[in-house]
Amino acid sequence: MKRTPAPSKEATDEKADRSVLAVERTLSILDVFIGHQGPMKLRDIEEATGLFHSVILRYMITLERQRYIHRLADGSYQLGSRVYQLGATYEQQLDLGSYLIPTLEKIAAQTGESACFFKLEHERRLCLYRRESSQTLKVGMRAGISLPLDETCTSQVLREFSQDADWRSHSADTLVRHSSGIQDPWTASMSTPVFKADNRLLGALTISGPRFRFDVLDTGTQRLLLQEAISLSERLGSDYRPALPLLGSPPNA
Repeated sequence: MKRTPAPSKEATDEKADRSVLAVERTLSILDVFIGHQGPMKLRDIEEATGLFHSVILRYMITLERQRYIHRLADGSYQLGSRVYQLGATYEQQLDLGSYLIPTLEKIAAQTGESACFFKLEHERRLCLYRRESSQTLKVGMRAGISLPLDETCTSQVLREFSQDADWRSHSADTLVRHSSGIQDPWTASMSTPVFKADNRLLGALTISGPRFRFDVLDTGTQRLLLQEAISLSERLGSDYRPALPLLGSPPNA
């Protein structure tokens, strides 16, 4: 019996590459709908993706059949019900702690100070997660505590960024706030916003430490905090990507 030769590695790799390309094209088509107001015409999708009209049309037929895309009577397209189901499932399964806790641990380890995440709740600031400084003298606060809004940097972030629909309305040099001696005379803090998938405020990422040790004007620490907030926002689905201001290098402690 004559045996069929096995496909060469080159042929297998080429087939795999084509499969990956097909997935990337599909996702790039779906991505153009994110943040877009209203349905889109094929020419709009063609312009946004750089794909040929005929290629997009082939993908649209499959996406429509699977209910990821809905075609309207005028020939334009909008996201289908399957995308809504995916979004609802994501919301149900989202475990904020799995995103926030590693970030807080990293910040606390690199700065040697305590790191917290606050959420605005009923016009108060709720400490949702916290990682303590490893140092003997530190700022003490337990997760779950609810405090009134005041003039601390955390309150500034929660109050000011919750009022705006989009982070782009703020300049880069106002994204990191700092305060000293407001809640008590010995504490200094810096804080920056974290955004969720709809680009609205999720909460405030804050570093706190004793005033004699924690320098809220240190540009390296400011850069670390801002970088972690941007990374966290992106992983939560936001397109929060402000241009980083000219800050120093993050601490390596």
